[in-house]
Amino acid sequence: MRAFILIFTLFSFFSGRSNAYCDKPQFHIFFANGMFNSKRAALNSLRELRNSLPREQSDDYSILANQDYLAYNTNEDILNQLFEVARQKSKDAEISFWKYLSKTDEAPSWFKTIESEIEKSIVFDEVSKNSDLRKQINKYRQILSSPQNHVVTIAHSQGNMFTNFAFATLAQDSSLKNRLNMISVATPAGQVFNHGPHTNLSSDCVVAKIPGALLPNIKSQKSGLCDHAFVENYLRGDESGTKIRSDIASAIQLTAKDFPASHQLSIDFKHFLRWKEQFDRLGIDKKMGPHQCFAMRLSLSLMNLYWQNIECNSRGMIGIEKGIKHCLQIKSHEKITENLCPTYFGKEPNDMNEMRGQ
Repeated sequence: MRAFILIFTLFSFFSGRSNAYCDKPQFHIFFANGMFNSKRAALNSLRELRNSLPREQSDDYSILANQDYLAYNTNEDILNQLFEVARQKSKDAEISFWKYLSKTDEAPSWFKTIESEIEKSIVFDEVSKNSDLRKQINKYRQILSSPQNHVVTIAHSQGNMFTNFAFATLAQDSSLKNRLNMISVATPAGQVFNHGPHTNLSSDCVVAKIPGALLPNIKSQKSGLCDHAFVENYLRGDESGTKIRSDIASAIQLTAKDFPASHQLSIDFKHFLRWKEQFDRLGIDKKMGPHQCFAMRLSLSLMNLYWQNIECNSRGMIGIEKGIKHCLQIKSHEKITENLCPTYFGKEPNDMNEMRGQ
């Protein structure tokens, strides 16, 4: 009885706390502007983008599109902007060239290693020369410091260059790569980070004049003089706007499947009680101290730091049940202590002998 009171107390204490490491994924929607955009114009584009996103939230993830989620490229004088985009395009072409060679069937493994180092060197050089790029990287990194956070950047025109470089820098930390999603619009670049989707209008006169840019893949039904503007030509276009919103939704849904949220323990408390009743009816050998193990397992499994090495889909009620069942399979009458029982959490039964040194 005392053991169950302890369990209930521990559960009541922790169930009101959020699991910071494995809350449901949060997708932060950014906009990266192109050339000749004032801060006000870029914010207007971001506002239009936010208004076009679905309002509903999912039980599996949440979408955040704050008004300050702008990866801003400063509107400098025309010569500086032209020089900047020419430099970035040159580096983009160089990276694309090396990537192309490294992906050929004849490329040996050592060549692919060299290609990776060359790309890092090119990216580092651009970051060192571009203060706007460094600010964007720091803003992304701040958001990604929380493990449940993801970034989805919709990049327009030169914003694609900035986003490619920023994400390539962040992705050098392998734990961040799959939490970065890039949706490319009117891109002059020859690639999209992590093979993300792109939307280029066949009537876009800017992209058409840039060698090595990704090919157009959609037609405008309302063709104008140039068809390069983010809001007027792309976001409000019948086919292009639909594709952009679909690309955003697909990126979020596919990523959410790879980063499932933990179960809400407070909601599952009745399931927990029913499972414990079944557990008590099993008549487990009390010499093994299962209730002591149970209480320790429940408390430790709810601590955020303890979750860090456990996959999301092994947490919550499923993970707790699995962990306790493994504890009960210990074929020993030695006292179950705080250091013994937790070591079996998340391990399959056939791993136990190895862990005990048998």
